[in-house]
Amino acid sequence: MSSASRRATSSSCPPACRTRSAKVELQEPSDLSVLLEWEGFAIDGRAEGNLGLGWDAAIDAVDRSAWTSERVAALRRPTPDGERVLLLPAETESFFGAERLRPAPALTLEASFSILVVLAGSGRIECADDSLELERGHTVLVPFGAGPCTLAGEVDVIRCLPPQGADD
Repeated sequence: MSSASRRATSSSCPPACRTRSAKVELQEPSDLSVLLEWEGFAIDGRAEGNLGLGWDAAIDAVDRSAWTSERVAALRRPTPDGERVLLLPAETESFFGAERLRPAPALTLEASFSILVVLAGSGRIECADDSLELERGHTVLVPFGAGPCTLAGEVDVIRCLPPQGADD
């Protein structure tokens, strides 16, 4: 790495903004985790890290197999263009959902608890009782009780959703 590269990457800006990329990580809603690493955390990992299951059972929940490059490649897929694009395969619907929204010029969102992550541009979300201006970098929680909403503007958004049927 050249000294110029080292200076550029040692700024106070987090890595995601230095590379002009962002990471949105969805996780199944749960307070349960098997801790495989606990160094630096205020927990006795050996005693508490297995959820009381015992280590033999807890380790069975972990896929420790070697993954082929084909198996890893199967997880990646291009994101097609469009106003509303599902980002995850159907088999994830019982855990969580995500869609990429690019209204042209407006898009109706059905009532659902959701979190909007604004990737680019600016726009507005309007619900029955409230509205909010959106711009790159904003993260917004939309409660189910807001009802159907309209997303409008030159905006690129990832909408994180609960498991399918969770609002019923």
